[in-house]
Amino acid sequence: MKIIKLLSVFTLITTLTMTQTLTFAESSYESSVEGYQNVAPWYTEGIEEAIKWQIMPSRFKDVSMDAPITRGEFAEAIVLAYVRLTGSLPETWNSTRFSDQPNVYAQIASELEFVSGYTDGTYRSISNIKRQEMFVMINNLIIHFDSSTETALSEEQKNLIINESLLRFTDGQEVSDWAKQASSVLINLGILAGTDQGKIEPKLPITRAQAMVILTRTLKATDSQPVSLSKSNDALKQLVTNYPVNNEYSVSRGSRRGLPLEALYSYEELMVMQGNNTTKYTAVFGSPDAGRYATSEEALSHMVNITVDVWTLKSDGTKTPGLRTIRVNSAIADIFTKVFKEIYEGPEQFPIKDIYGYSWRSSSTSEHNLGLAVDINANENYMIRKDGSIVAGSFWLPGENPYSIKPDGDVVRAFKKYGFTWGGDAWPTSNDYMHFSFLGW
Repeated sequence: MKIIKLLSVFTLITTLTMTQTLTFAESSYESSVEGYQNVAPWYTEGIEEAIKWQIMPSRFKDVSMDAPITRGEFAEAIVLAYVRLTGSLPETWNSTRFSDQPNVYAQIASELEFVSGYTDGTYRSISNIKRQEMFVMINNLIIHFDSSTETALSEEQKNLIINESLLRFTDGQEVSDWAKQASSVLINLGILAGTDQGKIEPKLPITRAQAMVILTRTLKATDSQPVSLSKSNDALKQLVTNYPVNNEYSVSRGSRRGLPLEALYSYEELMVMQGNNTTKYTAVFGSPDAGRYATSEEALSHMVNITVDVWTLKSDGTKTPGLRTIRVNSAIADIFTKVFKEIYEGPEQFPIKDIYGYSWRSSSTSEHNLGLAVDINANENYMIRKDGSIVAGSFWLPGENPYSIKPDGDVVRAFKKYGFTWGGDAWPTSNDYMHFSFLGW
């Protein structure tokens, strides 16, 4: 593969014009990339290029692109970037390098020396990656292909160039010492532009869209097209060839196109991944092969009541704190509690009139039978078939009726963050805007 010689940070001192402002926590907008949620128009080109390169982490179609990217997600993206540049993976990697057993992408990223983890031996897959941590990982990817960033200069010369780079930003000196050289490289290569306030916000999270734009800029520093993958490399084919993948996971095997999900992702990541997988199924039922509850009496023995804080709406339109009690499965009662805490503390202060949790129903696939689903404000968030026939509720008017759930609002964001599927966008035959389910049924 031919790689354009990346300019050395130690020979490039000229100031570069910021090519694109990258700001965190954008306001609400319609996604500008089909199939992905909340992609702002100014990120469209970068995200479309990331899709073409096939470096988008697999769960990005299930989550908001303007929410923070996790360390596990970015490990997946940077490993896929490496694969697309080289067409290969390391033959082996150390699966015991980190004490918290992160996803396979973190293990491969460590094998490639893109990341070393924390001093306590953990990787922390589901923690949000800080911007300066991402800068270091991307710089290590660059070094892998161009060692000229290691040009032999005195420490004084290196520090002078680094400081000149960082001083272009009002918060440049907030970069930690261990990340300054990497940040300087990305600045001088034009990969890292900064915000329209002249900041790089080194210790803040970075959104999924922003991270993918920056990583795509790195790939564009080469003159190569994505490398075609060798048919003889089965592990590589299974990791990469089928991107993007669908969300249809097997209950019995928990597979993704033949490669077990458990081989790719950490326990924590699988628990917050939308849809069904063996980790979530086992957490609820004790075994991937366990049967679901056969009777209401059996189901009730696994239920508990939780009381959560909610916002209520008075007749004059003002919102006041209130409480709601829900019956849910004891196995994920703490997850439900976290979800409703985030909704309550969210800026929207979404008002909740009614919540329905466990309810024994005739449908064998209903997660209400299992205490794994809830319906919120049922009348104002109807279930409607594609032919226009209403199954339950009366209407859905997000933005007009305060009880209607917004697709990009606090309620959907909170549930999806913890691995729930929203009936409003999950199924081809109907839209059930009131419904959230842990296994995606």
